[in-house]
Order: sequence, then C-alpha cells, then structure tokens
Amino acid sequence: MVEQCLHKATVAGSNPAAATMDLTKDQIRTKIEELKRKKAEKEEKYKHKMRFYRGVIHESAASELKHQEVKVLESYLTSIDKEIGMWEERLKR
Repeated sequence: MVEQCLHKATVAGSNPAAATMDLTKDQIRTKIEELKRKKAEKEEKYKHKMRFYRGVIHESAASELKHQEVKVLESYLTSIDKEIGMWEERLKR
C-alpha cells in the first residue's frame, strides 16, 4: 500500500493533486458529497459561534479564543469551498 502511494507521488511529480487523477467519476461524486456534508456541519457550528460573537474584547483571553475559533472556522469553510470547486471542475472533464 505504501509503495503504491509512493509510486503515485513519484509519477505525479511535485503536484500532489495529480496523484489523485485516477479517481473514477463515482469516487469524485462521493468525495464531493462528503465535503458538502462536512461543510454543512461546520456551517452550523459557525452560525452558532457567530450568534454569541461580539468581537474581540482586549485583555480578555476568552474573547480572543472565541475570535480565533471563528477565524479558523471561516478559513476551513473557505478551503472546503475551494476543494469542492476543484473536484467539480475535475468531474466536468
């Protein structure tokens, strides 16, 4: 198994995304559905956090932690959107 992964990585060169080019359309659809499910879960968590978010109150560690959690969730949602877009583009090929 490890040898196969290493072989794919060396065949793909420096582009790790190229190592997954041999996925079937059904596998890609499954991947997109899984990502959309994860996105929906994180969006619910994000909405909950934003309901109680009041910005950063300086000199408050709890406030700064809440701010960091919100920013991490925003970044996660952005990256999932990009990955879904990449997979949908690959599905069109």
